[in-house]
Amino acid sequence: MLGFSSIWLTKNKLIFEDIKPNLKKSVLHIRFLLRDIGRLSFGHIDNTQSDLLVLHSLGVSAIPKNAPLILEVCWHPPPHIWLKLNTDGLAKGNPEPAVTSGVFRNSRDFVKDHTFLS
Repeated sequence: MLGFSSIWLTKNKLIFEDIKPNLKKSVLHIRFLLRDIGRLSFGHIDNTQSDLLVLHSLGVSAIPKNAPLILEVCWHPPPHIWLKLNTDGLAKGNPEPAVTSGVFRNSRDFVKDHTFLS
Protein backbone atom coordinates (compact mmCIF):
# COMPACT_ATOMS: atom_id res chain seq x y z
CA MET A 1 0.00 0.00 0.00
CA LEU A 2 2.85 2.36 0.80
CA GLY A 3 4.38 1.84 -2.62
CA PHE A 4 1.10 2.71 -4.30
CA SER A 5 0.73 5.93 -2.32
CA SER A 6 4.27 6.93 -3.24
CA ILE A 7 3.60 6.23 -6.92
CA TRP A 8 0.29 8.13 -6.70
CA LEU A 9 2.00 11.17 -5.16
CA THR A 10 4.73 11.08 -7.81
CA LYS A 11 2.13 10.85 -10.58
CA ASN A 12 0.14 13.77 -9.14
CA LYS A 13 3.28 15.92 -8.89
CA LEU A 14 3.92 15.21 -12.57
CA ILE A 15 0.33 16.01 -13.64
CA PHE A 16 -0.44 19.00 -11.42
CA GLU A 17 2.98 20.54 -10.69
CA ASP A 18 4.91 19.40 -13.79
CA ILE A 19 7.61 17.88 -11.55
CA LYS A 20 9.40 15.05 -13.38
CA PRO A 21 9.63 11.81 -11.39
CA ASN A 22 12.97 10.69 -10.04
CA LEU A 23 12.96 6.88 -9.93
CA LYS A 24 15.89 6.62 -7.53
CA LYS A 25 14.28 9.10 -5.12
CA SER A 26 10.94 7.25 -5.32
CA VAL A 27 12.56 3.88 -4.57
CA LEU A 28 14.47 5.37 -1.63
CA HIS A 29 11.23 6.89 -0.32
CA ILE A 30 9.44 3.52 -0.48
CA ARG A 31 12.37 1.82 1.28
CA PHE A 32 12.30 4.52 3.98
CA LEU A 33 8.56 3.98 4.52
CA LEU A 34 9.03 0.19 4.70
CA ARG A 35 11.83 0.60 7.25
CA ASP A 36 9.59 2.80 9.42
CA ILE A 37 6.72 0.31 9.27
CA GLY A 38 9.13 -2.48 10.18
CA ARG A 39 10.23 -0.58 13.28
CA LEU A 40 6.62 -0.21 14.42
CA SER A 41 5.87 -3.92 14.06
CA PHE A 42 6.24 -6.02 17.18
CA GLY A 43 4.79 -9.27 15.84
CA HIS A 44 6.62 -12.35 14.68
CA ILE A 45 6.90 -13.42 11.06
CA ASP A 46 6.15 -16.90 9.84
CA ASN A 47 7.84 -16.72 6.46
CA THR A 48 10.50 -18.51 4.53
CA GLN A 49 14.22 -17.76 4.63
CA SER A 50 13.96 -16.03 1.24
CA ASP A 51 11.20 -13.73 2.57
CA LEU A 52 13.40 -12.87 5.54
CA LEU A 53 16.29 -12.03 3.19
CA VAL A 54 14.05 -9.72 1.14
CA LEU A 55 12.88 -7.92 4.28
CA HIS A 56 16.47 -7.47 5.45
CA SER A 57 17.52 -6.18 2.01
CA LEU A 58 14.78 -3.54 2.33
CA GLY A 59 16.04 -2.58 5.77
CA VAL A 60 13.01 -4.01 7.56
CA SER A 61 13.87 -5.78 10.76
CA ALA A 62 11.73 -8.82 11.42
CA ILE A 63 11.47 -11.18 14.34
CA PRO A 64 11.14 -14.78 13.16
CA LYS A 65 9.35 -17.29 15.34
CA ASN A 66 11.46 -19.42 17.62
CA ALA A 67 12.51 -22.68 16.05
CA PRO A 68 10.68 -25.77 17.23
CA LEU A 69 12.53 -28.19 19.44
CA ILE A 70 15.49 -29.52 17.49
CA LEU A 71 16.71 -33.03 18.26
CA GLU A 72 19.90 -34.54 16.94
CA VAL A 73 19.18 -37.88 15.31
CA CYS A 74 21.76 -40.44 14.16
CA TRP A 75 20.93 -42.85 11.36
CA HIS A 76 22.04 -46.44 11.68
CA PRO A 77 21.95 -48.89 8.77
CA PRO A 78 19.47 -51.77 8.97
CA PRO A 79 20.49 -55.43 9.37
CA HIS A 80 21.95 -57.15 6.29
CA ILE A 81 18.72 -58.42 4.63
CA TRP A 82 16.49 -55.50 5.66
CA LEU A 83 15.56 -52.22 3.96
CA LYS A 84 15.05 -49.05 5.97
CA LEU A 85 12.60 -46.39 4.79
CA ASN A 86 13.00 -42.79 5.94
CA THR A 87 10.00 -40.63 5.02
CA ASP A 88 8.76 -37.08 5.14
CA GLY A 89 5.52 -35.51 3.96
CA LEU A 90 3.56 -32.33 3.56
CA ALA A 91 -0.16 -31.58 3.24
CA LYS A 92 -1.89 -28.27 2.73
CA GLY A 93 -5.19 -28.87 4.46
CA ASN A 94 -7.70 -31.56 3.75
CA PRO A 95 -8.62 -32.53 0.94
CA GLU A 96 -5.89 -30.39 -0.64
CA PRO A 97 -2.96 -32.04 -2.44
CA ALA A 98 -0.32 -33.78 -0.37
CA VAL A 99 3.14 -35.05 -1.13
CA THR A 100 5.32 -37.60 0.57
CA SER A 101 8.80 -38.77 -0.22
CA GLY A 102 11.07 -41.42 1.12
CA VAL A 103 14.49 -42.93 0.88
CA PHE A 104 15.04 -46.70 0.94
CA ARG A 105 18.44 -47.81 2.21
CA ASN A 106 19.99 -51.20 2.74
CA SER A 107 22.89 -52.20 4.99
CA ARG A 108 25.40 -51.02 2.37
CA ASP A 109 23.74 -47.57 2.30
CA PHE A 110 22.36 -48.16 -1.20
CA VAL A 111 19.76 -45.43 -1.84
CA LYS A 112 16.54 -45.66 -3.82
CA ASP A 113 14.23 -42.66 -3.46
CA HIS A 114 10.55 -42.31 -4.16
CA THR A 115 8.05 -39.42 -4.27
CA PHE A 116 4.28 -39.71 -4.19
CA LEU A 117 1.92 -36.82 -4.95
CA SER A 118 -1.81 -37.13 -4.30
